[in-house]
Amino acid sequence: MAKAERRVLVVSYTFPPTGGAGVQRVAKFVKYLERFSWQPVVLTALNPSVPLTDHSLLADIPSGVAVHKAKTYEPSYSIKQGGGPSRGGIKSRVLRLVKKVAMGLLLPDAQVLWWPHLTLKARDLLRARAVDCVFVTSPPYSALVPVVFLAKRYGVPVIIDFRDEWTFSREQWENATKNTLSRSIDAFLEGYVLKNCTRFTAATQSYVTSILSRYPTLDPGKGRAITNGYDSEDLPEGELVSESQQISFVYTGTVWNATSLRPFMNAVHALVEQRPELRQRLRCRIIGRVVDSELDAFSGPASDCVTFLGYVEHKEAISEMFKADVLLLSLSDLPGAGRIFPGKVFEYLATGKHVFGIVPRGETWDLLADEYRNSTLALPSEPGEVLAKLVHVIENIGEVRCRCAQDVSKYSRFQLTEQLASMFDSCVGS
Repeated sequence: MAKAERRVLVVSYTFPPTGGAGVQRVAKFVKYLERFSWQPVVLTALNPSVPLTDHSLLADIPSGVAVHKAKTYEPSYSIKQGGGPSRGGIKSRVLRLVKKVAMGLLLPDAQVLWWPHLTLKARDLLRARAVDCVFVTSPPYSALVPVVFLAKRYGVPVIIDFRDEWTFSREQWENATKNTLSRSIDAFLEGYVLKNCTRFTAATQSYVTSILSRYPTLDPGKGRAITNGYDSEDLPEGELVSESQQISFVYTGTVWNATSLRPFMNAVHALVEQRPELRQRLRCRIIGRVVDSELDAFSGPASDCVTFLGYVEHKEAISEMFKADVLLLSLSDLPGAGRIFPGKVFEYLATGKHVFGIVPRGETWDLLADEYRNSTLALPSEPGEVLAKLVHVIENIGEVRCRCAQDVSKYSRFQLTEQLASMFDSCVGS
């Protein structure tokens, strides 16, 4: 078979029009793989239980890409959230109890309910020899298991992808079951897929290193870090400048336990109490979903400085980044957080805008400190430092507003897809 005719089965539970940062990783791979002589064939969920949709992301998918869909038996996301902590009444309490029991049984995650139809559809494609290799991305981590099993059975190379760290997700996800049984199942299944896959990728080098240290029998060359990135075709042409005379901070992404904005908001609350005149000048725009457990962080003296835009289409989010004075990045001081890159950090770098990063030491800190000259960093565990750095940014806002364009092309989605395609080539003997 000629190289130009090679086909890769891309298995991803979420795919456009599902929205969110995790979807963009696989969508951009699919967008650019044809440039490197790989024709993607997508297998995704017919009815994914997800909180966000973004139909604009469909524009990234080439018209010739075949998209196969397999049904999941999960309830809709709205039903799963029906017993949230902010709701009362008997019905809500019953829903919370049902959800707790279900999450305790559906391991490693609720998407095991995708297994029946995922397995049948993947089996049909592999048995028909319709593809030359398989790429399956996680989370959900449960999707890795049947795909790796089937690929091995039919003798097709399989590359598994970790967008997030399995163990970190277990401990920090808002609805995840955290007990000895769930952790044991995680460890067993993670070991199974790593042992039986052909290669694996992860979004940070730290996670690759962590995997190899925990599974010393793995070939050190089996894993490779392929970070998230930015797509130059998503960036607006020309300079977008805010017309406001106010000082504008913009945060994009989900606000949850691992990306809590509490350290930032505590500093803003303290600052406007000390300097009330700043209440009229400071503005923080939150673009993305805020989970219920994080909402109270925005209550206080500076609550009227914050505007919640909710989830917006990806290009609109990037437009908001370019109009900001300062881009806000946060990671909580949690075990394993130092091995994380928030997906949006690379789009932040592509804007050339000033980044105020409240992050623990680790991958993200080193990236901003060593490779990006236009950032201010503070540790989330040091509230005094966060406040002092916030004051510094505000008092030097004229200098901060100057863009500092830098060459971050190694994080372009095009170049990252080239790295992935080279892995496919090596797996099939190119």
